[in-house]
Amino acid sequence: MKTRNLVITSSIIISVIVLITMIIIAFLQRRDLVCEHIIVQIENRENYSFIKAENIASFLNNNGIKCVGLKTSEINLLEVENTVKKIKVVRDAVCYFNMKGDLYVKVWQRIPQYRVKSLSGDYFVDDNREIFPANSSTVAYVPLITGKLSTDFATNQLFDLISFIENDRFLATAFTQITVNDERVSLIPRVGNFVVVLGDVDNFESKLTKYKTFIKKVYKYKEWSKYSVISLEYKNQVVCTKRENV
Repeated sequence: MKTRNLVITSSIIISVIVLITMIIIAFLQRRDLVCEHIIVQIENRENYSFIKAENIASFLNNNGIKCVGLKTSEINLLEVENTVKKIKVVRDAVCYFNMKGDLYVKVWQRIPQYRVKSLSGDYFVDDNREIFPANSSTVAYVPLITGKLSTDFATNQLFDLISFIENDRFLATAFTQITVNDERVSLIPRVGNFVVVLGDVDNFESKLTKYKTFIKKVYKYKEWSKYSVISLEYKNQVVCTKRENV
């Protein structure tokens, strides 16, 4: 019995040694492989396409990161990852070699929550409150914010407001645009030719809840066309400005 256990134990030890030896040999062989290709995979491009694979390869080359033609042992994967992460639209990146020595670069794009077009610039704010630039070729179906606002306001108070709106089934479909002027907010509705004045963003939850209650009553009687402005600025009140000649 003892002899049998000894044989089993010896077999396990030998198998482990062989496995470790194979891993070491494969590792040493891979270090001698020459990188012939850079293969870029953009993982979350179903809804947004802010960057192309060739852009990333060009960015690496322009930043002095040479990979093709070098041995894998001469390529610093961490340096490659950190360089790719410098691209404004990139949220994260992972680099590794396949068994042939090809360099794989996996990239995750930033996820835009809304777009800001203001005097301070044209940019997106992502789900981590980080900003990244927009351009004329960028297409993303997210809420549009226009007017005069700072990036600090755009990534803090405004982020909280839009998150609240987007997480409410009624409000998420109620507005097409938001305008900001010195931290005072107005909302442009999808239905109705009027402006909803929120004012400052203090207590925006109660203001928008008040709006929901009001608009459902107005919709019931189909009277929204009578108003040019609906103000939510005052506590426990909805102040409406009627159109002239109505």
